[in-house]
Formats: sequence, C-alpha cells, structure tokens
Amino acid sequence: MPEGRKKRLDHRDYTVAIICPLEVELSAMRLMLEDEHAMLPPKAGDTNGYICGEMSGHNIVIGYLPYGSQGIGAAASVATHMERTFPSIKLRMLVGIGGGVPSDEYDIRLGDVVIGMPDRGHGGVIQYDLGKETLTGFQRKGHLDAPPTIWRDAVVRMRSDHRNKRKQQMWNFLSEAQSRGYSCPAPEKDVLFLNDSPHVPNQPTCAQCDKTRTVTRTSRDPYVPSIFYGLIASGDRVMKNAKKRDKISQELGGALCFEMEAAGSINDFHCIVIRGIADYADSHKNDDWHAYAAATAAACAKELLTYVAPVVARSPEPPKSEPTKFSNIPKLLVKDFVGRKAELQDIEEHFTSRVPDGPRIIIISALGGQGKSQIALEYCRRMKPVYKGLFWVNASFKYTAKRSFSEVAKALGQPVVDSESEDDQVQFVCDTLAEWEDRWLMVFDNYDDPDNFGEVMDFIPHGTEGDVLFTSRCQDLDRLGETINIPPLATDDGVALLLRSFRGVDVEKHRPEAEKIVKRLGGLALAIDQAAAYIRYRRLSVGDLRGFVELYEEQREKILTHTPDRFWEYGVFGKEKEAREKALSAFTTWEMSFQQLCQKYEKIADAVARFLTLSAFLAAIPINEWLFINHRDRKVPPDDWTSIFSLRAGYDGTVRGEGDDSAVPPPGSEDHVDWDTYKFWDLIHEGNQLSLVQEISRSSGQEGATFVFHPLIRDWLQLRQSPKERQNFTKEAMWVIVDSIIKFEKSTVVASVKQTLLLHIDAAMENDEKFSKKGCRIGEEMKGDDAGRDFATFCWQQGRYALSAKLWQIVRRTREVELGKEHKSTLAAMNDQALVAHEQGNYPDAEKLYREVLRLKRKVLGSEHPDTLVTMNNLGILLREESAYEESEQLHRKVLKIQQQLPNDHPDVLHSRVHLAAVLCDRGKFKEAEHIYREVLEIRKRVLGDQHEDTLVTRHNLGLALLHQREYAEAEVIYRDVLKIREEVLGMEHPETLSSRNNLAEVLNYQRKTEEAEALFRETLRSEEKVLGPSHPNMIRSRHNLAWVLEGQGRDDEVEALYRDVHKARTKLLGPEHPATLLTMNNLAVLLTNQGRFSEAEKLYKKTVAGRIKVLGRDHADTVASEEDYEWMREKRRIKEGRDPSPERRTPDTTPERSPDAPTKRKHRQPDTPTKRDENRIHRRKPAFGERRIPERGGGQYERSLMETVGLIVAVRSALRSFLKGDRY
Repeated sequence: MPEGRKKRLDHRDYTVAIICPLEVELSAMRLMLEDEHAMLPPKAGDTNGYICGEMSGHNIVIGYLPYGSQGIGAAASVATHMERTFPSIKLRMLVGIGGGVPSDEYDIRLGDVVIGMPDRGHGGVIQYDLGKETLTGFQRKGHLDAPPTIWRDAVVRMRSDHRNKRKQQMWNFLSEAQSRGYSCPAPEKDVLFLNDSPHVPNQPTCAQCDKTRTVTRTSRDPYVPSIFYGLIASGDRVMKNAKKRDKISQELGGALCFEMEAAGSINDFHCIVIRGIADYADSHKNDDWHAYAAATAAACAKELLTYVAPVVARSPEPPKSEPTKFSNIPKLLVKDFVGRKAELQDIEEHFTSRVPDGPRIIIISALGGQGKSQIALEYCRRMKPVYKGLFWVNASFKYTAKRSFSEVAKALGQPVVDSESEDDQVQFVCDTLAEWEDRWLMVFDNYDDPDNFGEVMDFIPHGTEGDVLFTSRCQDLDRLGETINIPPLATDDGVALLLRSFRGVDVEKHRPEAEKIVKRLGGLALAIDQAAAYIRYRRLSVGDLRGFVELYEEQREKILTHTPDRFWEYGVFGKEKEAREKALSAFTTWEMSFQQLCQKYEKIADAVARFLTLSAFLAAIPINEWLFINHRDRKVPPDDWTSIFSLRAGYDGTVRGEGDDSAVPPPGSEDHVDWDTYKFWDLIHEGNQLSLVQEISRSSGQEGATFVFHPLIRDWLQLRQSPKERQNFTKEAMWVIVDSIIKFEKSTVVASVKQTLLLHIDAAMENDEKFSKKGCRIGEEMKGDDAGRDFATFCWQQGRYALSAKLWQIVRRTREVELGKEHKSTLAAMNDQALVAHEQGNYPDAEKLYREVLRLKRKVLGSEHPDTLVTMNNLGILLREESAYEESEQLHRKVLKIQQQLPNDHPDVLHSRVHLAAVLCDRGKFKEAEHIYREVLEIRKRVLGDQHEDTLVTRHNLGLALLHQREYAEAEVIYRDVLKIREEVLGMEHPETLSSRNNLAEVLNYQRKTEEAEALFRETLRSEEKVLGPSHPNMIRSRHNLAWVLEGQGRDDEVEALYRDVHKARTKLLGPEHPATLLTMNNLAVLLTNQGRFSEAEKLYKKTVAGRIKVLGRDHADTVASEEDYEWMREKRRIKEGRDPSPERRTPDTTPERSPDAPTKRKHRQPDTPTKRDENRIHRRKPAFGERRIPERGGGQYERSLMETVGLIVAVRSALRSFLKGDRY
C-alpha cells in the first residue's frame, strides 16, 4: 500500500515494542502485522529504524538494529531510544532466532521455539560471559530480571491451552507465513551432530561431515514446532562450539538456547524473549533454517499477544510552556563565587556530548579545599534554566548518599517517601530519572573514598538525558567518566575573593599585598575564603593586609612545629609536597579564625574548642543540637564544657542569678531545665561567619539547630590532636551517642532519628578502630563497658545483629576477665550474646550459651531468681523453634508456677504467659492460646496503652491464633494496624516491621488477594536480604512464603526453583529433619505430584513422613497430613497409569461430572509461620546491668503446620475421594 494511504498514528499511540535484531527476524515479524501503519517522523537523537502497525489488537512498533550491528550493546541502544521515542510503551518483546541446546531432557529441534522463563533460580535470561576470572576459575556475576508478571501470566494461559489442545493459533499464523516464502526446510536437513564431531572446515554445507557421528532421535512431526520454556544464555559472541555449548549449559543448570542480544535489554527494557531455533549453536551452522525459525518465533509472539488485553495509550499531552523544576541543591554554601570560567565552560562542553546508553559522567578532581563543591554549585546555579531537575548527593559515605537520595525523592514528590526504606527511595529516584525525557543533573559531592563506597554506580540513574557530576579528592576515577582537574585559583580571582568585602575602596594600590596572600595560600579557595572571613570579622582595613601576612606566618610556624611527620601518614591530605603545603594553608587560616572566635569567648575558649573538636568525631552528617542536649541532661554532673550552653551562664562564662534568666528554653524544654538553645545557635552562627563551620540551619522541631564541617576541616580537627587526645575524644563521642540512645529509649521518636544514631555509631566504631589502641577500644575495658553494652543493645533493637554480636562478644570477654565468669554482669552479657545468636539463626551456639547461663544462674542466684527465669523463658523459646515442644512447654509452665506469687498484671508474668501461648499454638491448642492472648492484651492496653510495643506484639500474636482458626478478616485488621505503627516508630527495615509485613501478606493470600500478597512478600525479601543477610531464617522463610503465593498463580517454574533453594538452605542451616526443612520438602513433593512427576515426589514423601514421625510423632497433624499427601500421590499415579484405584476408593456411579471449563484445583500447600516478636525490655543504669528477655514470638523461626488447613482437607477428603478422577480437588 502506498505510504500516503496507510493509517497514521502518533508516537504516543503505540503500546507494544518489539525488537528484532536481524533483517530476517524483522521481515518475519513484519509479515505478522495485520495492518502496517505509515512511517512516523524521526525524533532528534534517535537513529533507530521502526516499522509500525497493528497485531492481535495492539498497536505495535518494531525496532531493528542497523545493518552489521549485533550483540548486547547494540540491542541495549535500540531499546533505550525506543523507550524515549514511544513514551506509551507498556509491553516489550525481543523476538528472533537463536541456537538450540538439545539434551536428554529437552528434545529441541530446528524450527522449535524457546521462551525465556524463570528456571533454576534465574530470571529466564542469563549473561553467561559476564563475570571475572578467579583462582578457582570463571565466576559469573550479575542478575537479570524475570519477564514482567503480565507476560508470565500470558505464558501460563497459552501453555495451558496448548496442553489441553484448546487454542493453537500459532500454527494458523505460521501456515500463512509458509505460504509466503517462510516454508519449513526438508526434515533431512535437521541433523544434530555429536558435540565431538566438528564441521569440516571451509565447506558451505554439511555434505562432507561425518554422518555416523550424529544423534539418533525419536520420530516427531517435523512440520509442527514445539515450544520450550526455560533459560536462555546470552552473550556478546556467536556460539559455534558444541562442547563449550554443553559445558556452559550444564553450568547454568540447563540452558535451552544461546543468543546475542537479550542480556543488554532484559533489565532496562523489561521484556520477554522469544527465540526460534535456527541451528544448534555448534560449528555446523548454515542459513537454511533462519527464515523458518524467525517465522516460528514471530508466530509464537503474535499468539502470546492474544493473551494480553490491549493497553489504552495515553493521550498526547499538551506541550508545557515551562518544564517543572525539581531541586534539593544546598542554598547556603555559595557565598561570593569568583572566577573559574574555564572550568565551568569545560563542564558545559563535556555535558553537550551524547552518550547512547546512559548518562554523561564527569569528575572534577582536586585537592581538598580547592573549591570543587563551589564550582559544582555555581554550575547548578548557572544552568538552572537548562535542567528539569538539579539534585545534590553527599557522597562522603554510602550512608550519607542514601540520606541525600531520601531528600531527592522528596524533591521529586514521592508520595509515600516517609514510609519507604532508603533502598526503596534510591530505586525510586533512579527509576524516575531514567524515564525523564528532559535533562537532569545529579552532583555526587565529596566522593573521596571509593574503596569504602565502591557501589556508587548503583546510585546513578540510567537515563540518557542525565548528567552526573562528581567532586573528589581522589585522582583515580577515570573508570567512572571524563576527569577535569581543577587548578589552584588564578591570582586575579583569588584577589577578588579575598577583597570581596571591601566596597567603595580603591583596592588596586593594595593589590600587591593581596596577591602575596593569595600566592602564599597556594591559590587554595578554602584558605582564601577563611582568610577573607578573618579579615572581615576583625574589621581589618585594606591597609592592614601586611599585618595579616605576619599573623599567618606566625600561626603556620606553630602548626609546623607541633605537627609530627606521622600526621601525614593517614593519607587524607596527600603525601606530596604540594598537597601538604595546600593543606597547611587551610589549617593555618582555620586556626587563625578559630583563635579569633576564642578571643570573643575568651573566658570559655577551652570549652568552645572542646565542643568543636568533639563534634568532628561524630559522623560526617549534619550534627544535631539534641545530641548535646541529651549529653548534658544525662551526665551527672555535666561536663564542664557544656556549661557554655547553660541558661544561667553569661557569654563570658559567668553564672547569672535565678532572676536574671531571660533566655527562652528550646521546644520541649521541660526535660532540658538547663539548656539555652539561643547560645548554641549564637556559637555556631559565629563559627559560620568565620567559615569554621558550614550549612548551619535552625528548626523549631525536634532536630533544633544543625551544622556541618568541611571534610578537610573535619580531618584536621581530628588529626591536630595528640594520639592520646584522639582516643579520648573518640570515647567522649561514644558517650554523647549513648546518652541520646538512652534518652530516646522510652520515648517515641521517628525512625530517621534512630537512623541518625546508627550513622554516628558507625563513625564512632571507625574512629575507635583508627585512633584507639587494642585493649582500650569499646568494651575491652570495664570503664568502657557501658558504652559497649548500650551500642550492642541499640544495634540489636534496630536489627544490626552482626555489629551487636561483635560487641557482646567483646563485652562478655572483658567481664569474664575483670569480674569472673560467675559474676551477675558476666551472666547478663552471656544471656544477651545468646539472644543475638538466636536472632541470627545460630541455634546451636545460642542453645549452648543459654544452657550454660541457666546452669550458672541456678548456682549463683538460685532457681527462682527473676534473672534465672528470664533465661529459662529464653531457652524455652529457642527449644520451641528447634521443635523440642514438650521441653519448651515444661519450661514455660515451670516459670509461671514460680511466678504465682506475683500479681497477674506483673510484666514478668505477662511475658511468661505469652511465651506459653506461643508453644501452645505450635502444638495445635489454638483456643487456649487465643484465650491467653486476649487476657494479656486487655491488661497491656490498660497498663501500657494501645501503641506500646508490648501491646502491639500481643495483638500481633493474637492475629496468628486467629489465622490458625481461619478468622482471616479480624487477623487482617490486626496485622494492618500493627504494621502501620511499626513502620512509623521502628522504620521500614526493622526486623519487627518486616515480620508484620510478612504476616499481613500471608493473611491476604488466604483471602485470594494474591497481587498485594506477592508485592508485600517481595518487598519483605528485598529488605531482609539487606538487613539480615541471605542465610537468615527469616529471609529463607519469606522465600518459602513467596513460593506459596506464586504456586496459587500456577507459576510452577518459579515455585519449584524457590522451594529447592529454600530446602537446600534449610538443610544446611537447620538440618534435614527440622520441621521447617520437612515442610518445604513436603510442599515441593505436592508441587511435583501436581506436575505428574511421581517418582521424584515419592522419594520426597518418604523422607518427609519418616522425618515427621521421628521429630513430631505419628499423631501430629503435620505427620498425618504428610501421610495423606503421600497416599493421594499414589492414588493419582495409579489413575494416571490406568490402574484402578484401591477398592476402598473405587468411584461410584453417582460421580458428578466436572464442567469442562472448571479450573483444576491444586493441592493446598502450607506457608511459613508468621514470626511473633516483642521488643526486649532493657533496664538501664541498674547496678547489675539489667537482664534482657527474648522477644515474644509465637510462631517461631519455622513455618507453622496450619492446623486449620489440614483440618479442612481431612474433613473434605473422604467426600471427594469417592468421585476423584485425574487432578485432585
């Protein structure tokens, strides 16, 4: 049809994108179009070629590679431009030909089709040549996503129709193609040679190849191609080696096909990959099958599209008169920017170049204090009209970068940013910017330590309209992008910066003195700025510049005299002479300004110096006023230096009378009876005027005032101290952090405050390792014992188990040496060490520690001492999780018997009752457990309030008891309420929050709300992998539960892979006979039975039944369920093999017929147990250090047996068996 008569649509009307890398693939796909549309005008910067049309009710755009282009990078480039040019794309496919991998399991022939689907723990496509060579061989890395859910659902329905021979449209589409030149070659041309029989060199066909070295295959209709579902191996080279093909396929767990484009597109293009088999990925390659294989793939793609409802495209948006602006650029850093025209021009020119597959990246590199950040800020200011978004990231550390991304997410308008984890916010920002069609700029400031922040590329959005600017002291970042080295400030520019405050004065006659200062400071922008601040603060006249030089030389000499050579060994300033000189310039000008500040506060100069130095030993983030408020409140008596912020202290350090106090306390100051927030602000404001501190801010909320140090100055403040003083300041900083931990312990604070404390703990631990001697570090001596204990406890509460375990190990060893193994404080540390091991899933070590602590406590304290009872309860919980139910229940009942003399509402009694209820749930006594939970809940609501964590945990556990009894609606309400409160109080990634999210997902799945359940399980998995690690029992449980949800959606390949991974992990962690391991094995057996894989299922059933009889007993509901499942499998097998059912199950004549369209009902599988926990109660500052209780948990670390499900199955089975044929109801 002439182009002018074809239907013409807009770029926004196309919703399905198909990439066909080769011409033969494009032609076959084009043939499938029911209507080809008119060509659209190209968009600027897009060099792709496109064919548009309609197919299966969808508006389709087919993108193809330029002639001669092939491979991962070329396909990725096409995909990137395609997404920009066609903004309404919702469905994506990669369709073409590939090389098949026949095997005993998969009888793949030429012309067959392979669809990339999840299998063997992979997403469907795996890049086999991405990795690194190690001493032990090639190690693959990277993970490629599974096809989107909408494609996986379509595949399930198409596969089901093919199996039931209901619809096979592919053959109709293919027949039409064959009539138009895409015919199937003669069957004798489909020859599979053994992998050790190569093609005869220089021969165009296989006529000369050894036909005795071929594989004999069973007869099959050569004109009816089969479709296979599984792994596709993708790489940047053509595979023409049969031995290597088989080797790589085996390493991957059974790849079905090799190709060259998918790995570059699958993660960003989010597509499904369909390949027609044109050869066997060996040396016997020829073109005979290319056209037919391309046609089979195209026909399969066309049929698959019939299973997806057409997506309505977005209406063309009216053009915007002004692009929306987004920004989180700091507003307080730039003061008076001068010069740097050449550097700014270089940056702009670099950012005008085009990069096909990602953002443009530039690094501006220079020594500390050279003005890198100021240049970046000035570039942002000047280019504001060019960019839709300007974003600033503090890249000093990974934790500061995450915090910055949270601010960027807010700037972008993320509606739920406060309830999402930092990793989710990073992903949100990257995904959002990757889709922008307008330019954006992101600055990564102070990226000075790549060794400790190597994952920075994970923070860079992949949008092609993006510009990324790094500032760094590091000189070796060429791997990231183009580097622009920043020279010292030009003399004229330096003079302008130095004299910027002199207005209306002819400075030309004083220029020689000004130039001398600039040159003496080495053109270092930070030093010149500090010198200018000093001159301005002192109100020196322009004629006094010579006096400044004299003061500078005097101060510099003092610094050199008192700075030993080892100072430079830390490497943060550079060892080269030039680097030393420039650093000394900055330090000298800072010291001069600092001395000026001390003169203003003459009587309290030492206190001011201590405050600023101590602040430099905290984390490199905005430092909050509340840290020092809490430190002064808790220290008795307060440190002397904190008196400078006292309400009763004058600015000269004198103490005012009671009636002389005119200062207004800060917000919430009823707890801060002696703190003047205005004095704090005045001091940091004066420091900012002298360029001693930066980015000061003031808030009326909880944060109060904040300030930041320049990174170079922070280093200087730390290293200017003697080694002994650095150690002392490190310890004092730890106590500042501890006092806020304790202050906030019993109050409700937002998660961001707790995250801030964790960042300060990380900095303190790093400083301790760097500045403190071995034997004097945190927890290694009794005088630092409290800090070690409090850090360990706080980290445990926030889910930082690894650091908590490390600290408890240190504290315990110190107490054993100093106090003795039987001292009460040592026993408390052992108990807490066992508790953390328990949380980590290290059950053998935890049990060993609990039993040793219990033995010693009975000996030292007596069997009825409260601390002894705490350890009994903790051991009881662990035994329940190890399936020692009888001993666990006995321990809990023994504890309650001893506690009979206490009131019913005593906290210890309530804890013990909850623990008993938990083990009763495990033993199937749900009503008794529910009764206990409801009584405890009423007491806790009355005594503690509705939102106390103990109250929440009781509601949480009551929800589980209700879930066991199929009271789903009430359980859902409970779980949603608890989850909402925990997200607000504990944060999105706290283990308690993750536990609540997991449980809510489970109850949703019971109510057939599968999409929300799957989303919650996947969200939980992402957080647990980061917080707990891939081997933690909770992480494994969530993977099991995800499989349980997917199973209900018929996604067997993913389910099987998940169950096998979980079974392997549990066998290793818990042992082959642990109830959790046996449950996963049973569920896998049920899955295999539903697939008709009876031999594999039978082996698993035998192991499951034997294991449950041994561990749980023959009468346990789980054991009964396994025996029933095993018998059900045997019955299905007999029916499948045509043998009559057993006499007692013979089908009566009255069997009702099933409707042909009725869905096949699948055997119900069991999810994991919801985890029940309670925040431990920590008694601070008690002489005996206080004893901690294990969190209340009802469900344990393994799945529950779901008595309600088993009961339902047992009740219905007898009625169903009488007419059961084929798949089981």
